[in-house]
Amino acid sequence: MKQMQQGHIYAFDVMRLVAAFFVVMIHCAASRSVSGLVYNTVARFSVPVFVLISGYILLPSDRETGYFLQKCARTFGTLLLTAGLYACYQLLTGRMVDTGVKALMKTLLCEPSHLWYLYAAMALYLLTPLLRVFHRHARRQEYVYALAVCFFFGSVVYTLVYSGWFPVVNQLMDNTKLPGPLGFVALYLTGGYLARFGVAKPVRRWIYGLAAAATAAAAAATCFLSARGVRADLFLSFFAPNAVLGGTAVFLLVQQLCGSCAWEHPRRNRILTAFASATAGVYLLHPLWMQLLQDWFGPWLPALAPVWSIPLRTLTVFTLSLVTVVSLQRLRRLLPHQ
Repeated sequence: MKQMQQGHIYAFDVMRLVAAFFVVMIHCAASRSVSGLVYNTVARFSVPVFVLISGYILLPSDRETGYFLQKCARTFGTLLLTAGLYACYQLLTGRMVDTGVKALMKTLLCEPSHLWYLYAAMALYLLTPLLRVFHRHARRQEYVYALAVCFFFGSVVYTLVYSGWFPVVNQLMDNTKLPGPLGFVALYLTGGYLARFGVAKPVRRWIYGLAAAATAAAAAATCFLSARGVRADLFLSFFAPNAVLGGTAVFLLVQQLCGSCAWEHPRRNRILTAFASATAGVYLLHPLWMQLLQDWFGPWLPALAPVWSIPLRTLTVFTLSLVTVVSLQRLRRLLPHQ
């Protein structure tokens, strides 16, 4: 894979932009229509891609433990600032009624709901110094074994338990006392594995095929269950096999495609990197733009079928969020520094 002189990996810029777009699609495809369910299921690969990138970058790094503690502190500060922004908007629009101390603390710590990923990221940062020891010293067979165990318990078994259809499995998992959501640990370690060992072409093809089959099966099953009034969010978890396999497949595919590209246009590369650096802000701000568009233009928006309205709304919200974040970044650079 081609890299910049400073070790910048262009493929990760592409991955971040693609994943951020589909994160926005998840929230725009909230309807229970067939199109909404299909779009939602297909887009579930997006968050796993971000976890894979983090594992690829952080597990091989030589950063001290203090770096990850500082990273957690900055992430928590970002969470509070973003939650405060949303709280101010809720107050201005009259949606927030209870303004007591307890309600405010709950709002800052637990809302908006899409900020849950920041807590997951902080947990992975705290575990990184420990996981890095394993990453450095494990042999390939030991690494594959760890990935298989984490995937089995964190994805396959987690999905069975989440369905509620297998009470025996629920009881057995309760008896093991193992933490259920090991799916992100599996993805994080997978990123580290790819950084250290890579993947052979035949294995890539198998992953592509399995991911495509799992995503198609998950979309069909989700629509089938929804039509019968049964729990339809079974495969909409980021820990579900279709999401884990889909994220891994997209990661490898973009890595493969970007590895064959000739990065001969410095200006285009800078633009790509600038947009990619804004994806964290897109993640934080896009629900606000969704709410603003609904509040300002909701009554005048054309009534389109979900198959068209969801991608159009996704593109609009993603573009507005991206432009907002990039503009704020440029404004910050223009301000005089002390």
